[in-house]
Amino acid sequence: MSIFVLKVIACLTMFIGHIPFALPDLSIGRGMACIGKLSFPIFAFLIYEGYVQNKNFSKYLTRLFVFAIISQIFAQFLFFGTIKVLYFNMFFTLAFGLLSIRIVDKCKNKYVAYFISFLLAFLAELLNFDFGAIGVLLILSFFVLKSKPTFKTLVQAALFFILFVKKSTNYAFTLSNTRYVLFLLMFSIIGLVFPNLYNGKKGNNSKFVQIMSYCFYPLHLIILCLLKLIVL
Repeated sequence: MSIFVLKVIACLTMFIGHIPFALPDLSIGRGMACIGKLSFPIFAFLIYEGYVQNKNFSKYLTRLFVFAIISQIFAQFLFFGTIKVLYFNMFFTLAFGLLSIRIVDKCKNKYVAYFISFLLAFLAELLNFDFGAIGVLLILSFFVLKSKPTFKTLVQAALFFILFVKKSTNYAFTLSNTRYVLFLLMFSIIGLVFPNLYNGKKGNNSKFVQIMSYCFYPLHLIILCLLKLIVL
């Protein structure tokens, strides 16, 4: 799979996963949410791959933060129904993950580098970033463990396990909810397969595709927010 194909899969599965937030009474909402969990492992890998291929780190990081800010209000409204909540959208997580890669890559003192990276992860958890500390560490793991693919996959699966053990506390302990959380975990781990199918090619890398890679996130949030307002 090329970078372009991976981007398309990540965007489509994310969109599907977010539809139930606009249409909460949808009968297949939980199934769509599970499909949505395929997307973040792909986005995490794309951040790592973007770091490797992008020659201008500062512009790359700035773009992520700019689109994070643009998307913030829409993400808060879609996921929580209000903007008065402590939450930061996925683009902030991606930006922190990218920053942690840069620090580990460029800082000569690895103890200091990892300390700062874990501090970023802790901050992401404290401020309720999407995927929290696990999201930042997952992105970093693609860089740190790039030469150990099997161990990398095991670590990443373990990170998701920790994430969904934590998430399970948000649901009443029932067979249905337990099964749902297990399916969320399973689809997240399945999402780790897609980066391993990367063929080293960019695919369609036109200017339009590059722009849409960033614009899709806020645009899909706006569309779903409008849909949510219509059905309220």
